Amino acid sequence: MEFDPLLLATGRKPSVEGLGLEDAGVTFDNRMGIQVNDRLQTTNPDVYAVGDVASKYQFTHVADFGARLVIRNALFFGRDKFSNLLIPWATYTDPEVAHVGLYGKDLQERNIGYTTFTREIADVDRGIVDGEAEGLVKIHVKKGTDQILGVQLSEAMPAI
Repeated sequence: MEFDPLLLATGRKPSVEGLGLEDAGVTFDNRMGIQVNDRLQTTNPDVYAVGDVASKYQFTHVADFGARLVIRNALFFGRDKFSNLLIPWATYTDPEVAHVGLYGKDLQERNIGYTTFTREIADVDRGIVDGEAEGLVKIHVKKGTDQILGVQLSEAMPAI
């Protein structure tokens, strides 16, 4: 594949020093951030953490989802879990790649029965409007139902 410049993003690291986390009984490390459970509680159950400092998913919309979950759990005695969130993401490149929910490999690892429906991007409204002829849309549904478990879109890499 020929291309012009290549942009490489190596990520960010959390800044947690000087917050008094040790005094509050909150476990953290300078590389991964604040340790939280699936309800976003820290090792001090009265302290919650959310956002880039407490998640491997460093996206604004993930921090928003997490903050809403913390509000429900901390203030309204909720039992919501971060792992239950369906987090959409997209890579704004050309070709574009997008995803929400679980991949087929995730469903296999969890022993969840599913059926995959695949459409050529050229047959999907977005592909038609954008004039894209290559790529796929895959929709994974729970076997025997119409419950969507995951969707992937790739405009030029059919091996998703």
